[in-house]
Amino acid sequence: YGLALLDHSNVIRTLVDLMGEFRVLGFILSLENLPRTKVVDQFTHISADLARFTTMTLQIFTREDTKELLAQEPANFGEQFAKVFEQAGINSIFPENEQQWLLEQAGTHPYLLQQLCFNAFHLKQRQAKLAGEWTELDASGHQQALDGINERLSTFYTNTWNRLQEAMQSDPQTRAKTMSDFQEFIEILSQPQQDVVIFPESWNNWGPEFRYILYSEGIVRYDAKQPIHVPGELLRRYLVQKAREMGAPGIASSISHAMGGKGYWLNIIRGAQKERLSLSE
Repeated sequence: YGLALLDHSNVIRTLVDLMGEFRVLGFILSLENLPRTKVVDQFTHISADLARFTTMTLQIFTREDTKELLAQEPANFGEQFAKVFEQAGINSIFPENEQQWLLEQAGTHPYLLQQLCFNAFHLKQRQAKLAGEWTELDASGHQQALDGINERLSTFYTNTWNRLQEAMQSDPQTRAKTMSDFQEFIEILSQPQQDVVIFPESWNNWGPEFRYILYSEGIVRYDAKQPIHVPGELLRRYLVQKAREMGAPGIASSISHAMGGKGYWLNIIRGAQKERLSLSE
């Protein structure tokens, strides 16, 4: 819609003309991108002028960038900030154990990271005023930090889920395949390990529509040269819980463990009939 407005008001046409006349000029169009099943769906009502621009889907942070962000020292935030920490004998804002916990909970999503780090920092400030020293958050502090952002994240979670459902059901031709891929993705998220990696075999087997939804919405980051990690515990727990709550046909919560033997019972999308999915040793 934003692109359509720019096109209708001749902004894009003007930018194209300027780029054609002055080769030293370049422009970046940065717009919020809501997930659709295909990349081309973003430009259905846009003129050919937009073809002059290179389209890039923005993704969430890499794990390397996230670790560098969490490991920042007081000096990264200015001289005055660093001086206060230096006088208090503090070398790091978040020690390694807390950095690992923050990564496990928020994953590499910029908004979730910002909210959790901000809340954890203020908790540490309050602890420092009481204890007279900069200490690590204990298990109680971790839970308090999570509780403090739950209300703020509720709108973010709801909007993410609604956009996922809209995107998965927008194309009747690929809907069944996309829902099946989503069921398998929820099963992966349900694994008890903290840092689960999506195997290339599973990723490549999923349809391009579903893969596009995952990385355009910021749920996972796709890089062919790097492992694909599932989201942090905050988003991961919400998606699994929401999928189980929505136990209606066509939703991934229809997955349940089979009674005895290896395999799962899956409620297929076509109806209430159950089929046994056999798993090898």
